[in-house]
Amino acid sequence: MQKHFEQEEELLFKKDDNVLCNLAKQQHLQIDEIISQIKESPHPHNPIFQTLTDTVNQHIRLEEREVFPFLEKTLPKEDLESIGEILKNEKNDFTDNYPVEFWKH
Repeated sequence: MQKHFEQEEELLFKKDDNVLCNLAKQQHLQIDEIISQIKESPHPHNPIFQTLTDTVNQHIRLEEREVFPFLEKTLPKEDLESIGEILKNEKNDFTDNYPVEFWKH
């Protein structure tokens, strides 16, 4: 998720510094903090995963319902096309290397 957040912040949120983009960036930090807590815990428990799930869902709703529609209306068409090309050509190099298989417990 870190790479995804960095892309959004670099490609979208830097182009329009407004309340919605700033809220989305704050949510990125919040999600990163929850993930850090999970990584640092020797035995993470269900409530922290529920918190992560709820926070990510809220973030997705904000972006889909408010941030992205706002940016589509305010950013120049050329910028949107350029961003679309960058994202289309982006390689997904995600590797799931989380050591705790909590779903097996």
